[in-house]
Order: sequence, then C-alpha cells, then structure tokens
Amino acid sequence: MTSVTPVQTPAGCWAVVTSLAATSVPGLSLGVPYYATSEVRLAGVIYLAMALLTFTTFWSIWRGLSQFGEQARAIRSQDIDLPSFGARNTVPELAEVAEEFDRLVDTLRSSARDLRQTAEDNAHAFKTPIAIIRQSLEPVVRAIPPEHQRAHRAIGLIETSLDKLDGLVASSRQLDEATADLLGTDRSDLDLSNLLQRVVGAHAELFRTRGITAQVVLDRAIVVRANQDMVETVIENVLENAISFSQQGDDIGIALRGRGDLAELTISDNGPGVPSANLTRIFDRYFSSRPSTGTEEVSIHFGVGLWIVRRNVEAMGGSVVAENREPRGLSIRIYLPLKRPGRGDARGDSGGDGVRRS
Repeated sequence: MTSVTPVQTPAGCWAVVTSLAATSVPGLSLGVPYYATSEVRLAGVIYLAMALLTFTTFWSIWRGLSQFGEQARAIRSQDIDLPSFGARNTVPELAEVAEEFDRLVDTLRSSARDLRQTAEDNAHAFKTPIAIIRQSLEPVVRAIPPEHQRAHRAIGLIETSLDKLDGLVASSRQLDEATADLLGTDRSDLDLSNLLQRVVGAHAELFRTRGITAQVVLDRAIVVRANQDMVETVIENVLENAISFSQQGDDIGIALRGRGDLAELTISDNGPGVPSANLTRIFDRYFSSRPSTGTEEVSIHFGVGLWIVRRNVEAMGGSVVAENREPRGLSIRIYLPLKRPGRGDARGDSGGDGVRRS
C-alpha cells in the first residue's frame, strides 16, 4: 500500500511517499469483495433481523384484523355457535377493541329481541280496542232500521276503516319483525323442500275455500344456509300475494329446482299481471299495483309484503325477480345460495327426482 502526501514548507512543496505491506495494517480489506467484509455482513444481519421483525409485526396485526373480518362476516351471516371477538383475538393491542365489538354485537341482538317483543305488545294493544269496536257495532247495526240507508252507509265506512286500521297494525308488526330478523337471527342448514311442503300444506284449507288449485313441482333435499323464519315469511308473503290475485278455478304454480349453486323457487299465478314499468317497483316499500275495484272500499294492502320478501332474500345472499306470464299472470322467482358443504348431496337429482302435488 503506497500513499503520497503533499507537505507545504518554507523551503517549498515536498511530497512524502510512504509504502508498506497491506497485511501489516489490521482490519484493512483491500483486495477483498465488499460483500465478504465483516462490516457489510454485520449490516446485512442487522437489516435482515429488522425486516424479519417488521414482517412478523405486520403478519401478527394482519392475522388479528383478518380474524376480526372473518368474525364480522360470520356474525353478519348469523352462523350459530360463533366465538366472540375477544376469544378469537390474538393481538394484545386489539383486546379493548374486541371487547367493544362484543358489546356492540350483544347490543344489536338485545335490540332485536326488544324490537320483536315491542312489535308483539303493540299489535296486541291495538287489536284489542279494534275488536271491541267491531263487537260494539253489531248491536248498533241490528238496531238501525233497514230504510235508514245513510246510517248503514256510515256503519259500512266505520267497518272499512277498522279493516284498514287492522291492516296497518299487521303491516307495522311485519316491518318491526323484519327489522329484528336482520339485526339478530341465526342461520343453519335448512331443507327448503320440506319447508315448502309444510307451508303449502298449511294453506290447503285456504286453497279449498277459494277454489284454487296448487300445482307443486319440487326437487328433493334442496338445502340452503338460511334462517327458517325469514324463509318461511318469504314463501308465505309471495304465496298469499298470488292467492289474493287468483280467482276461483285458477291454478297457482309452485316449483323448486336446484340451478347450479342456487335454489330457484318460482310461484306463479293467473292474475292480471303487472305493467312492465312497475315490475321492479312492486318490491319497493308501500308500493302497490293492485287495480282499483271501482268501489269506495279502502284497500288493506299497503305494499309491505313483497318489500319484506326482497329484503329477507337479499339479506341471505339471494335475489328475487318478477316477470309477467303469457297470456296473463305473474311469476316471482326467488334465488337462494345452496349449502356449500356437500352441495351435490344437498341438491339431489333434478332430472327425475321431483315431487308433484296438486
């Protein structure tokens, strides 16, 4: 190793040349690749340790947040037997957040219970005076002479208003219960085929009274992941809507099929149908497309049933559509996701395993 050092002196400028063996200087790395020097290797170890620490911290936080997300999705889908946020949390810094989330879930579920109870109490409180008024009108009607048409007309208006008030109470209860279902209702594996048969069977007397025939075609063992009460409400609302538009001698078609990953439930009637511009609006709240009867009778239908149908179906990850039939009538198709585990077994054979009922 050679060095040249300039030196300024009164006698002039001098150059001091020093030469010595490189091996005589301790710690010198001349002629050694930089990546092989001890300093670079030490720095590499330090940087690697810092990167590993950063990755570990990031992975720990990501894992905790991911578990939070999975828990939130599971609670939204209302799966039963779920651990709490606190039980699944593995990040100490998120312990307080987990406790607050658990309190929030408990509050929502408690609110759902209170809402259901309040809806039932309010309906009972309103229906009692309505029933008393109806009973009190009966002797008044008998006491009015037949020639007093104006008095009988007034009694008719009172009875019609009571019908409307009764319908308002029922609709209000439906709205409250539907809201409670969305806030806190557990889901489980539901055999939609059996449920549909039970609901149709429960309406058998109504079919007979109205002179309507139900044509039922369904696949066996259609299993969905849903809440039974919500699905039962959907079926009842659509079925009762079809019945209300049917006349004596009409048929109501009810079909349940497995379509890929979805269960397809179709309920069709032979009513007047719906104007094309209103096909999507019939699922809006308070919208009704019932034709006027030309009388002064006040309708007791408030456009709540199909709105509840759409909200319940969409809350369970499904969809609902309506379409007019030819030459007349309306079909409402409901799609619900099939159960994921054992999906092939749940759906059964749609080629020749159907059941037909009339």
